[in-house]
Amino acid sequence: MKALRNEVPTNSEASRNDELQEMMKLQEILKALTNNKDQQMTKAPRNDKAPTNNKSSKK
Repeated sequence: MKALRNEVPTNSEASRNDELQEMMKLQEILKALTNNKDQQMTKAPRNDKAPTNNKSSKK
């Protein structure tokens, strides 16, 4: 039985592996979203300023 236990993961080990894999996926998604947000944050002020400057110069 010990040999079988070593080869086949128990339910708790399998669920732990699943949880770890899910955590890794979520971390990757979070990193991607954070990087995307940072890029948008740096781009947003430039985009926001351009229209307001155009409107104020037209008036």
